[in-house]
Amino acid sequence: MLLILSLYIRRNQRGKGIGKALLFKIEKEAVKSQIHKIVLKLPFQVTQANKLGIIF
Repeated sequence: MLLILSLYIRRNQRGKGIGKALLFKIEKEAVKSQIHKIVLKLPFQVTQANKLGIIF
């Protein structure tokens, strides 16, 4: 299992797909390493505004 406790994108870089790209790369590396579960702990309230950034 891979546990991600924090993933921060600078405010002026948000909305550009950087977080999604990072999570995609993490997923790809996890598959290569035969890690079958990734857990992302979110330290903030999930709102409608950031739900799309969480789904990948």
